[in-house]
Amino acid sequence: MHPVDPRALLRFLAAAAPVLLISRAALRLGFGIRPDPEHLPALWQLRDLGLLAEAPLGAAWAMHSQPPLWNMIVGAAARACGAATGMGPGTGPGTGLETGAAAACTGDSVLALNMACTLVAATTVFALCRALSPRPGLAWAAGLSFPLTAAPAMYEQFVFYTCFSAALFSLFLLGALIAARGGAAGPRSTGDGASDAGATGGWAVSLGALAALAWTWSLFHPAAVLVIALFLPRPACRPALRRVGLALAVTLAAIPSAKTLALHGLFSGGSWAGLNLAQAAPAAPPECGFLHWLDAHGQPGIAMGETFNHPALPALSRRCAADAAAEILSDPAGYLGARAARLRETLSRRPGDYFFAPANWEALPALSPDLPRGAGGPPGLVPRGAYRASLLALNLAAILFVLHRAFAAKEGAERRLFLAAAAFGLVFLSIAYGANGAEQHRMRYTIHPLLWPCWFLLAERVSAAIPRLRPPPRGGSRGAGPRRGGAPGGEKRRE
Repeated sequence: MHPVDPRALLRFLAAAAPVLLISRAALRLGFGIRPDPEHLPALWQLRDLGLLAEAPLGAAWAMHSQPPLWNMIVGAAARACGAATGMGPGTGPGTGLETGAAAACTGDSVLALNMACTLVAATTVFALCRALSPRPGLAWAAGLSFPLTAAPAMYEQFVFYTCFSAALFSLFLLGALIAARGGAAGPRSTGDGASDAGATGGWAVSLGALAALAWTWSLFHPAAVLVIALFLPRPACRPALRRVGLALAVTLAAIPSAKTLALHGLFSGGSWAGLNLAQAAPAAPPECGFLHWLDAHGQPGIAMGETFNHPALPALSRRCAADAAAEILSDPAGYLGARAARLRETLSRRPGDYFFAPANWEALPALSPDLPRGAGGPPGLVPRGAYRASLLALNLAAILFVLHRAFAAKEGAERRLFLAAAAFGLVFLSIAYGANGAEQHRMRYTIHPLLWPCWFLLAERVSAAIPRLRPPPRGGSRGAGPRRGGAPGGEKRRE
């Protein structure tokens, strides 16, 4: 792999930040695209904004349906925006979501955080391409184009952890990249000239990102964190230090699950595990659907996040998990076939093909989501079938590229990097598809900072394999051949 100078990352950030700001200003000022406060009551993963503003830490920790970190962040933003003070006396739960200026301020605050997350993801794209390609221009093209695509521009507008989880995954990749090569400076040099201190620091960043993901999204079960962490590049520090670091990361990741187990009998970061698994079962167990729960327990003026944080839901989730597991075991072929069909269907869509859109998103018809119902869709430049087939091919090519480099890369540092990326991707996709019923293309945005540079690196390799696209050798012409008699000194010419 090629060295990545930290100064190059700073130069990229200096260029990418204005690109991001100008593009988002154009979306907002030119098309009116902005966070929509009306979406806040419909976000199942978010507690009532007024409750979060009054006690960001306490309200988020008391939430059994989700790990606490994202609600803590939103609660801090809501408190700073005065959401709690906007609630009238005696108005009850839900009013904090409808406080007008406070809700809009919270949305804009989270938008700023999400934009920062996009910068982190774009910088990771740049760093990966810079390390894996001899062409600096390719890294600049991949990194600067990432924030200009539809998916980050859209998910930034939601008070949701999609961009945040992608940024944490990006930090995981950056840490693995540093650990694979080693740092740029340190007290003791490893065999390839890299620093032990830098490698240990990168490894620690990756472990911290995994633990933070477990505090953000219940998909990242502590067992998943452990499996992924075992495939990280190992720094050249003492084995005892590695064991302590690994144990600390897994212990931190397990805290939300341990809390849910102690209070509700489920070892999971959130209490929806059974309902999520029921969505993936060949035949959905009765009364195990999210919409069924909403019909039974939803109330006007109550935020959906409160409805899905009902005290009775964990008991239902435990029953649904057992019923769904029984259904899967009774028809494993049907389960695997349905999951494979779901994989094919969602890999045929962009990560931004979401069911909801920010305010005024319809002003950009070229970016409108291609939904399963057929509403919206890409501009009529290519037939829908060809469009989806091309997306499926691109996504599969990127996934296969990661797997190939994890086992076939000649350089050890590159192989270690891709092995960590492949472990994360396989564990993530297995849980996303195996234990969830829908929204996998939205979930896939989490690993988009890996797939995006892979397409550029693949294009580079394809172009290098085509002789007509290869640049001529320095100091000669395309048609120049070897001189008779071989190389000077009688040495055999290298092919």
